[in-house]
Amino acid sequence: MSREEKKADRHRRACLVVCGALALLISCGHSSPAQGAFGFKSLSTVFTAQGAAGAQPAGSHPEAWSTDLAFNTTGPPGDEFPDGSLKDLHITLPPGLVGAPALLPECAHVDYLADDCPASTAVGALSLQIGGESVPVEAPLYLLEPAPGQAAQLGFHAQGIPVTIDLSISRRPPYNLIASITDTAQATQLFGATLTLEGSPNGNAFLTLPRSCAAPLQTTLVASSWQAPAVTVSAATPESQPVVACGGLSYSPFLEAGPTTSQAAAPSGLDLTLSAPDQGIASPSGRANADTERAVLELPVGMTVNPPVAAGLAACDPVQLAAETPGGAPGDGCSQASKLGTAEVRTPLFAKPLAGTIYLATPDDPATGAPAAENPFDSLLALHLVIADADRGVLLTLPIEIAADPGSGRLTATLDQIPQLPLSRLELHFNSGPHAPLTTPGGCGSQAIAYTLTPSSGNAPLQGVDTFATDGDCARRFAPTLAAGATNPAAGRSSPFVFDLSQASGEENLSRLSLTLPPGLSADFGAVPICPEVLASAGGCPADSRVGFARIAAGSGATPLWVPEAGRAPSAVYLAGPFAGGPFSLVVVVPAQAGPFDLGTVVTRAAIAVDPETAQARIRLDPLPQILAGVPIEYRVLRLVLDRPGFIRNPTSCVATAVHASLTSTAGTAVGASDRFQAGDCAGLGFRPTAAVRLLGPTGRGSHPPLRATIRTRPGDANLRRAAVTLPGTELLDSRRIKKICSRAEFAAGRCPAGAAYGRVEAWTPVLDEPLSGGVFLRESDDRLPDLAVALHGEVDLRLNGRIDSSHGQLRIVFPSLPDVPFSKVVLTMPGGSRGLLANTGGLCTRRWRTGGSFDGQNGKRHKIHPVVKTDCGKRR
Repeated sequence: MSREEKKADRHRRACLVVCGALALLISCGHSSPAQGAFGFKSLSTVFTAQGAAGAQPAGSHPEAWSTDLAFNTTGPPGDEFPDGSLKDLHITLPPGLVGAPALLPECAHVDYLADDCPASTAVGALSLQIGGESVPVEAPLYLLEPAPGQAAQLGFHAQGIPVTIDLSISRRPPYNLIASITDTAQATQLFGATLTLEGSPNGNAFLTLPRSCAAPLQTTLVASSWQAPAVTVSAATPESQPVVACGGLSYSPFLEAGPTTSQAAAPSGLDLTLSAPDQGIASPSGRANADTERAVLELPVGMTVNPPVAAGLAACDPVQLAAETPGGAPGDGCSQASKLGTAEVRTPLFAKPLAGTIYLATPDDPATGAPAAENPFDSLLALHLVIADADRGVLLTLPIEIAADPGSGRLTATLDQIPQLPLSRLELHFNSGPHAPLTTPGGCGSQAIAYTLTPSSGNAPLQGVDTFATDGDCARRFAPTLAAGATNPAAGRSSPFVFDLSQASGEENLSRLSLTLPPGLSADFGAVPICPEVLASAGGCPADSRVGFARIAAGSGATPLWVPEAGRAPSAVYLAGPFAGGPFSLVVVVPAQAGPFDLGTVVTRAAIAVDPETAQARIRLDPLPQILAGVPIEYRVLRLVLDRPGFIRNPTSCVATAVHASLTSTAGTAVGASDRFQAGDCAGLGFRPTAAVRLLGPTGRGSHPPLRATIRTRPGDANLRRAAVTLPGTELLDSRRIKKICSRAEFAAGRCPAGAAYGRVEAWTPVLDEPLSGGVFLRESDDRLPDLAVALHGEVDLRLNGRIDSSHGQLRIVFPSLPDVPFSKVVLTMPGGSRGLLANTGGLCTRRWRTGGSFDGQNGKRHKIHPVVKTDCGKRR
């Protein structure tokens, strides 16, 4: 017979067998007996080595593995029959017991159907006790070329019907091998069976015993009947046959790991390779090496989580993970948005490598620190390693827990519950690029990755170190830039004000900052309800205290992460009361939310101080948080926007000034940064202040009248820059009344003696709830007459520096350089009588006296007035 004729004959025989099997399955030539207690009557499993049963050396190749089972029967003695017809049978092998089909020849499916498998593909035998047969039906067991979606297949023929045994790997620990027979012939009365697998058929290693002595060799069976397919019965073999001599197993893996870039302080992935060559797995007389049971990887200090990884990132929750299938389409299980990398597994069990994917697991709940619902992890950072192979029907899910040191951010990865399957090579490749999950250390030089590998044998763990080098621009500079300004710089108008502090990737991180606003840039503190301190300290301020918002860009590389992300809880900046020595403060509340991560809310306080000489506001932030839940914050942009309508008011001066920042890094480096600021359209502001002077009390020559001078400004006008009031010629300074003069140092320190006070000033401003008030002091001067200095106190403190001189023989009080502050009313009072400094040189009632007022606005405009001095002339004594 020619080769073509033999091939055609095999196909004919295969068709006859398949047709006969189908006919047998659907014909059911007799009625089934009444349903009884379907189940296992007896069950035993035995491993033998050199013909003897008992304890077996770990990692060895047994001579044979036999499982003997019998089903319950019913009926009278001598006429018994099975108590139910077997439908499905699943045999779960002991953890770590593996077969290596890749080391053996396989029978082609067409040859199997024709019952013409080569003898070299036989791996065991099956003995079936079938009703109506006086002797057991014996059938060889062949290793088949697996159908798509099957890890491996065994096959045999029972009464001319081909039956396959599908081999799979459980997807959960401890990743047992499972042999399954499904939809057996219903008409067959099966009393029991004995399944025997050879350990080394035809001199080729096939079965390998576990490489762990932690558990005995126990096999579990689960079966169901045609009469009640939804009801399963199970049984387990006795835990009597141990695996021994684990201490003698070899273990010599090695691990290589390193970032995907050598650039320092840059976004990076991670490539990891665990190699474990094993000659004993393929040698019938040898013993396999111990498996790696646990792997711990400790990254170097400075190699931390890169926040930009969260942009657009999702997490794979337990429901999605459970929906993973070996050949599932994208989106059937974990989403592609949760993918962080790829994996590849090489094992002697299969000829081709298995592919895998690394997914981010659902983080724990930051509010309680507890794992999310049904999440097996108790950490913020965790991964799912999913090994899926559609051709082999393999699906394994391995948890990888990532621990981040809360102080340094140092990462430790733990791959636990590694399958007890021989792994020749495991490769993990984490994504690279601008959104890579890691940041490399900031310094140049050698970096060390430490690892600990725990063998399944129970021997001591293997510890080692792999190194890599970082290079590139390793000089850690600290040169932030400041961009600040009003969105509408029109002088005297209300406008949102924006501060942007930026620095390049890899610089020393920002720790502290102090912003000094331009002169004249004021805030209307009186129009905003103050957040109570009890709420401010917790970041729970009411909405009516809000004055702005903040945004932060963090992380290494060209695309830092912006927080808060669009669509997430917004940030807010609130106005609060005194803090850290300042009369007011800002409460900056930023929800730390990005991608699937929610680290809660970050609350930072910023004290607001006012310079008493210039009235410039200084915003000083507390030390900025450097790490959250083990994730370091590399500040790239710190944006503060004060956008409450009417809160910020531009200066009324159009002189070019600047916003200044004093900055300190975590390394202690202190630098400054500034941005030019200039208001515009000052000419559009009006300027028409008014003044009133009143000399009270005695009007005669030689008397000392009290003085009351009042200056008023109009809302919306430019603020005062210079004010001079000339008293009538009747008034001179009585130097005999000067008892004490305050020194410059005493005035600057607020310690002028009480005897140096010769009057009082009250000043009203629309930006504060209460007026400012304080004493008028004579202070030492370089001129002939002492200076007149005013110390105002209230919600803020201000010092106004004036002088006393003469103009055209008349006494004049001048404040030559007033801060750009919107004073609506200023009242100066000086006592008379025995404490009076002013003396009448003539009678005040002889004529109507006028005073001179000369005022300069911050916008450059000047206004002069000559109001009549009011006296008590004409009043009845």
